[in-house]
Amino acid sequence: MNNIRAWLERAIALEQRGDYAAARGLYEQVLAEAPEHPGALLKTALFEQAAGDLASARAKLARALRAAQKAELSTAPIRLAIAGLAERANDPAAARAAYDQVLAEVPRHPAATFGLGQLALQEGDAKAAEARFRDVIAMHSDNVAARAQLANALLAQGAADLAATELAPALASAPQSVPLRHLAATVALLQGDAIAAAAHCRAGLAVAPAHAGLLTTLGHALRASGTLAAAAEAFGAAASATPGDAAAWLARRELFARTVTLKVRYSDFTTITRSHTEPATRDEESIVRRAVALLDRTDAGRRPVRLLGVSVHNLTTNEHTTEEPQGRLPFDS
Repeated sequence: MNNIRAWLERAIALEQRGDYAAARGLYEQVLAEAPEHPGALLKTALFEQAAGDLASARAKLARALRAAQKAELSTAPIRLAIAGLAERANDPAAARAAYDQVLAEVPRHPAATFGLGQLALQEGDAKAAEARFRDVIAMHSDNVAARAQLANALLAQGAADLAATELAPALASAPQSVPLRHLAATVALLQGDAIAAAAHCRAGLAVAPAHAGLLTTLGHALRASGTLAAAAEAFGAAASATPGDAAAWLARRELFARTVTLKVRYSDFTTITRSHTEPATRDEESIVRRAVALLDRTDAGRRPVRLLGVSVHNLTTNEHTTEEPQGRLPFDS
């Protein structure tokens, strides 16, 4: 038992230092000595989830839960991990059930409350999401993530001014945060303050120069303020983040693509696509030009963007073909 305690303490210290491989080795050592140790099972399950081995992670979490229940220990940390795994597996019902079980054991648990807010936002129930995030802030007023998501929930209800008010304390405490700068820029744009929106974008781009969402929002802010040439340059930079990879991939395989598709996922997880088909190409300039045109057919920049991606498909070996689709190559950023 003393060995197990020492190994766990060393493993936690290694994790805090960022030496995850050594920490995992120690957790495995614990399991060799005590195969049903709930804490070690939980930790190794989290490592396996991070590595993409969801089936193994799920099995270990089930064992951890049974072991914790048998020992009459708190199951909240394990159920939180189960909820996270369910979200990663795109199973919101299972995630919600796990979060609800955490709250049944620990009422007003901030992480479970936040998780339920996220699920509500994903499902389009912005009012319910707002209530959850306000509950988290009532427990921890300095929770930056909860304030940011509260701002997103308010934006989804068309309350840009309220979103700006709630976002201000988060931005003050984390001014270098790229997601917060992006969100603040979008809020400012919706309030009609293109100058403030551009300033937030530039602050974020100083940290992440190739951030497609910031570049897109900057383009809208510059266009709103009348600087059209600079706006076009920003849109071009946003849309060219991934088409260059697509063009290089096509060239390496001596392929051409007839269709370019732009995918945008907004902050409320709504995802839209826009496509354009014309004669086959693998020219980067042509792909960028078409992606920029598609970007202008979305609300990117007027709404916060989680993901901006470009894909090429209808692949062919003949530049002048009119063949039917032969495949698809996605690139997301």
